[in-house]
Amino acid sequence: MKLKEKLRFIIALFINASMIPCFAELTLDNLDISEHTSRYNSLLSVEDADDTLKRYSCFPEFLAKAEEVVLSYGFEKHTGVRLMHRHFELPSDSVMVEEFQEVSGVSSLVTSTVPVTEARLKNAVPSGWVLNSSSIGIFEFSTDEAVRQGFRDIQTTPEFLEQMEKTIKDYNLENLMSVSLLKKDSLFATEGQYYQERTFSDKSVVQILDGDWGESTRTSWSFGKGPIMLRCSVCRKDDAWGHRELYYS
Repeated sequence: MKLKEKLRFIIALFINASMIPCFAELTLDNLDISEHTSRYNSLLSVEDADDTLKRYSCFPEFLAKAEEVVLSYGFEKHTGVRLMHRHFELPSDSVMVEEFQEVSGVSSLVTSTVPVTEARLKNAVPSGWVLNSSSIGIFEFSTDEAVRQGFRDIQTTPEFLEQMEKTIKDYNLENLMSVSLLKKDSLFATEGQYYQERTFSDKSVVQILDGDWGESTRTSWSFGKGPIMLRCSVCRKDDAWGHRELYYS
């Protein structure tokens, strides 16, 4: 290869690399929707994800390392990790978006499939990142203002997600753990209350309830003095509602 050809090749590689967004820069505007749909639909059910996680004896050590990273950036106020799992099939050209709604007159956080064009109009931002491949991935989106603020913090500190990616991959948890923005302003529980998510055929509805969650499976972890409302997020099967996810305060 001649010198000029080598230079052109190197320059082309540099330009292509500079055009690839980092994790913190990824939004609905530069999301590879086909890859996103395929990745989301390949996620495990909550039962299978929980069973797989239980086989990782290194998980407590991972949590300690992840906490070190989160606390070093002061992001414990909004960021933790979630056990990735799929609620239902994601249609093409759509994303999962969480937003505040009134459901049967009750204040709720509703997560459902939303066309990308509509999600842009709602100004939905990433609420969780998937780090299980060489390409960039987003878990889900949200319109909650606290999530938007957390996303702005991460956008200005892209090295945070890079460090979290390394930590997750060091423990081979890239197919199970998502770095997620857990703090929500739209629905806030007080002490002794919990957030119960009931999953229907086309949406998941989170509402504040009183009572005991019973036997359950934990699906999210915050660190330090992180979001109390999502400090202990759990899932279980329920004969009446199917998949039920609970967030205990």
